[in-house]
Amino acid sequence: MSFIKKLSKNNLNDNGKIIIGDVGFCTSEDLSYARKKYKKDWDKNEYYLCGSSMVEELQKNNLNAEYIKISTCAGLLIISKKGKVFSL
Repeated sequence: MSFIKKLSKNNLNDNGKIIIGDVGFCTSEDLSYARKKYKKDWDKNEYYLCGSSMVEELQKNNLNAEYIKISTCAGLLIISKKGKVFSL
C-alpha cells in the first residue's frame, strides 16, 4: 500500500489515473474462498490484492479508488485524485 500511496503522490497529475491490473479478489471473503478451493496450488509466498480493502484505504488517503472484477481471480484497481472522476 505504501508504494501505491507514494506512486500516487509523486506521479498522479490532476487529470490522470493509475490503473493496476493483477491477480486479486473483490472482498476478503472471495480471497478466503479461493485460498480454500485452491489450497493445493496456492502460493503462500504471494500477496493477493483485496479490492475492497485497497479502495477503503486509498479513500482514507484522499484518493478516489475503484476495483473492477475482471474474472474470479483478477481485477483492475483504478486510482485518481479526489474530485477527479473519469471513466475508462
